Amino acid sequence: MIAQSVTSNTKLILELKDETSLEGTVSMPDFPRGVIIMCQLSSNFLYNDEVIDFLNHNHFLTVNVDLLTRNEFLDFDKRFDLEMLTERLVKIINWTKENFPYLSDEIGLVGSGKGAAVALKAAAEFPGLIKTIVSRSGRPDLVENILGKVKCPVLFVTGKLDPETEEANYRAKRKMRSRVQFVSITGASHLLYEYGKRNEFLLEMVDWFDGIMVDKREELIA
Repeated sequence: MIAQSVTSNTKLILELKDETSLEGTVSMPDFPRGVIIMCQLSSNFLYNDEVIDFLNHNHFLTVNVDLLTRNEFLDFDKRFDLEMLTERLVKIINWTKENFPYLSDEIGLVGSGKGAAVALKAAAEFPGLIKTIVSRSGRPDLVENILGKVKCPVLFVTGKLDPETEEANYRAKRKMRSRVQFVSITGASHLLYEYGKRNEFLLEMVDWFDGIMVDKREELIA
């Protein structure tokens, strides 16, 4: 575990071709050692603040941008438009690479639900774009046909009390050819709301990013 760091927050606005604007926040800790992009359709129903704080305290810069505007999220079809969502995610990733070039090779994604499916789709269609993915109660079943094309390491985390999602993630693990780890948290439901279960996820997440992103960088420095 890394000591708590000091973090500064900056508002981010990304203008899209159709004049849609995606708004978010970049949280910059001191001495960042990697970038984590939060991949979600809407953060309104997620405990992203807790995840972001934990990542910042462990010296990961975070980019938190919803892939849909508030009005778009009310449109059922747009919530399942994986092509559009992936295009937007790639725009966010490229913006991050351009603005933080010294960290451009150390970019990871955290995705929940459909956001995890979008992250996997981006990794399959644009090899080398990102370093790794953490899927939190994700929907890999939505992109089952391309999972074999994902080359980056992936961590799947689900709750043991959510057998449907657990089965979908375990099935996805078996279809993939890259390095994959599957963790099912005992006593946790779909959103890991139960006492202490969020912390279990946070520790799994940071340990994974440490192993994939930080350890390799330290090897190169040595």
